[in-house]
Amino acid sequence: MIRSGRKTVTTAGAAERLAATTPADWLMIQAESDNTGNVCIGGSNVVAATGSRVGVFVEESVAFGTPVFIPGPLDLTDVHVDVTVNGDGVHFIYMERS
Repeated sequence: MIRSGRKTVTTAGAAERLAATTPADWLMIQAESDNTGNVCIGGSNVVAATGSRVGVFVEESVAFGTPVFIPGPLDLTDVHVDVTVNGDGVHFIYMERS
């Protein structure tokens, strides 16, 4: 079953898990269209800050910006999000693993 979610990061520079333990067959993730800074996804060491970026830059959804697709199997708890502006975030869809 396809599920959807949203994740905002409270404190810029502090990577947060995308979700609690959630096994998935695939994940598609995109930055919120109203973000004012940069968003990156990656492992627990992800950094969104320009000049020290670690992970994958996630494009905002204005005019269907390119989402990031991650094939699985995976667990959403292993995906981390970092932002450069407090409160920015991502929205995502995934195929729930049965």
